[in-house]
Amino acid sequence: MPLFAYNITGAPVPLAAGTPVVTLPGCVAPPARGPAYNVTSELRPDLAVDPVNGKAGGVGFGGFTALQVQITANQIELEWTSDAEYLTPGLVIGGPAPGPHALVGVLHTASGLTTGHVVRATGPTTFGWGLVPTPVYNDSTRPAANTVPAGTQIFNTDEGANGAPNWSNGTSWVDAVGNLT
Repeated sequence: MPLFAYNITGAPVPLAAGTPVVTLPGCVAPPARGPAYNVTSELRPDLAVDPVNGKAGGVGFGGFTALQVQITANQIELEWTSDAEYLTPGLVIGGPAPGPHALVGVLHTASGLTTGHVVRATGPTTFGWGLVPTPVYNDSTRPAANTVPAGTQIFNTDEGANGAPNWSNGTSWVDAVGNLT
């Protein structure tokens, strides 16, 4: 779970905190990122003894605040490559939030949402916003109405001239007015 630091200026930049102090060489094409430097052990939190590495000392709140000033000044970027190994108090960095957390809460905000849209899995590790598509069946392929929750909607291609929605009432498939289909 490394913490990487990147210089996004053309000149060398010493990190504002850490032991030992790391100087990041300038990047070739600012504001693009320069080379990645693993600063996980240099920027570990201030603990009497680091339980992961067995080292004494570390960065306190003031050090993380000084690093945040460098981030805000567009000098450096910090990024966790996976779940954070430790908390970084007072420091807002890129990469995943530390550990599992709620989708709705202080770590996330939302704007421009569309009523009726939901979060949908788009792959094994990705998601996106969209409508839940109505499953399409015909009379012979639709599941038994008593095997799905009451209220489940499907589109039945055998219903009517052009197909029509069907709903499970918990026992049978019905149309919009309650006729058995």
